[in-house]
Amino acid sequence: FCSTKFNTLFSEGGYGLAYSATFPLVALKTQLQNESAEKRFSSVLKDLSDGNGLKSLYKGYGTTVLTKIPATLLYCGMVDSTQKECKTDVAKRGGSFMAALVSQSISIPGDVVSKTLMVQNKHTTPYKGALHLVEEILKKDGIKGLYRGYNIPPVASSFIWWKAYEATQSAFIKFNQKEDVTWKHRLLYQATSGFAASVLTSSYAHPLDTITTLQQVNHNSTETARKIAMELFKENGLKAFYRGYLPAVVNLGICGAAYAVVHSSLKPDVGGYLPAVVNLAICGAAYAVVHSSLKPDVGC
Repeated sequence: FCSTKFNTLFSEGGYGLAYSATFPLVALKTQLQNESAEKRFSSVLKDLSDGNGLKSLYKGYGTTVLTKIPATLLYCGMVDSTQKECKTDVAKRGGSFMAALVSQSISIPGDVVSKTLMVQNKHTTPYKGALHLVEEILKKDGIKGLYRGYNIPPVASSFIWWKAYEATQSAFIKFNQKEDVTWKHRLLYQATSGFAASVLTSSYAHPLDTITTLQQVNHNSTETARKIAMELFKENGLKAFYRGYLPAVVNLGICGAAYAVVHSSLKPDVGGYLPAVVNLAICGAAYAVVHSSLKPDVGC
């Protein structure tokens, strides 16, 4: 028994655990995107830790868990169903686009809240937590304040990821003409394909993510995406759009590899559940270490 829903649920389990373990990289990426070009990497990391150790690296984690991971689960479920039911490429692309719109409607408010908490320091407006921040946003800007950055059209990131993933897989299959491929080799192929697809997708989407982040964390600003882009280019050229690129690539690469391994391992023709169990065990162990290190008062 390996239905689409079952496959998607376990695939997202691998993705979610990997994302949780690498969440500090997301916080670091967001902080770098919000800083000026002159500020050094080590200085940003020091400000981010703020003397509170691991706790400060998980600011906004609770909000992310409640929004981003469910949104990604919904997106992947819709894409899987589209790939299975639709026969033409046009229909599949249309389904993927609609899935991106729906998932974005869920994840954007969480991004606004979590990113604002990530960049919060002693020089910014102090928020007691996610709920306090949401109250302040609603009081000032209404519901539209939770959708800052949504005016940027959804990019073709998902389409690029799947195409890159399939292309990398095909290259591995052509390279290795053996009929009997062990599950270990399949595990390696899937992980490498997922990582490579995530790196390529991040390279394409990161500039837009930088613009979106600046819109979402600067609540007192009314600048449009175009104006932010012009200011970034004036400040440091194309390099300004790739602030925080390295931690973003590592985070997305690990999560993409985890998702690809579990997703493919659950298919009947890939070799059973053992690779999936191994992957989930590794991700689960990493998550357990991170979770046990957090104090009870971390909150959202």
